[in-house]
Amino acid sequence: DQPRVKAKLLTTLATAYRYIGEPAKSIELFRQGIALQLDPRVNDPLAAAAALSQLAVNYANNDYSRKDAEAAARRSLELRQKNGADALDIGDAYNTLGIVLQTEDRLDEAEAALQKGLELRRANGADASTIASSLHNLGNVASDRQEFDVALADFREALDLREKTIGERTPEYQHTLMNYGVALGRAGKSGDAVPVLQRSL
Repeated sequence: DQPRVKAKLLTTLATAYRYIGEPAKSIELFRQGIALQLDPRVNDPLAAAAALSQLAVNYANNDYSRKDAEAAARRSLELRQKNGADALDIGDAYNTLGIVLQTEDRLDEAEAALQKGLELRRANGADASTIASSLHNLGNVASDRQEFDVALADFREALDLREKTIGERTPEYQHTLMNYGVALGRAGKSGDAVPVLQRSL
């Protein structure tokens, strides 16, 4: 079972490098781990799908090919749909696809994917922090489309959920707070935006 252990180790290290801000190392390790998870000796397509979802976001959030990001996101969704993944994992795949499509300025498609992910998460008992993540991403898309009433409502709901679950002194809460403040400013509500942005510093 050595290949399976190695695949798990590779993707665990890849995740660690992703969260400490080392995308190049993370991406290389994810590629190796995914290749091994799809190797007949391991044959773990759902583990590969989870790693592909992380890889796609890693591509999208850094200076890498958007084509590669979309390919990884769609492959993750495909593997999950074909191999009996639960609804929450499929919801994660749609959320990832929406993030990637937003970076390509394909905002209608991004919104549709993110909404599908949110629907699956709400309907299947996702935790509040996960739902907040979907709402944060939808707020970003609405803000990009200059639909500020929608964006502000999404950000407010995400902030409320994050405050109740993980608290205000967390990177996730502060990230949403900053995006909320930026959306307020772009909506012409600078008087409201300034104190919000000061809180996010």
